[in-house]
Amino acid sequence: MTFGYGGQSELLDAGEWLFVADRCARVAPGRVTPGTEEARVARQQVATAEAAMGEVLAFVPEGEDMVPDEAMRTVRGRSVYDARPGRFYRDRLEVIRDTYQQIVAEMNAQASKA
Repeated sequence: MTFGYGGQSELLDAGEWLFVADRCARVAPGRVTPGTEEARVARQQVATAEAAMGEVLAFVPEGEDMVPDEAMRTVRGRSVYDARPGRFYRDRLEVIRDTYQQIVAEMNAQASKA
């Protein structure tokens, strides 16, 4: 799953995208029976979280280590950033995105066996 055209979002800022990723990952059930509707919905939630993390990463400038402070343009985005600015480092964002990607791949493999 992807959002947008690959550049920085014009509608949501980096903090809002992280909020979306958090919400989607949080509502996905931890254990589901492969092949069920619950498993399909969980896989979709984690895939959405993964794509949202990609959107956050689009705000990290080339050659930089983190999303710049000025990338937060909204009240929600600013509040997410201010609560834990360390979450906006490139390496941390990549680890989380890659983890979601791995979870989706595992869920897809389980679904194909069901």
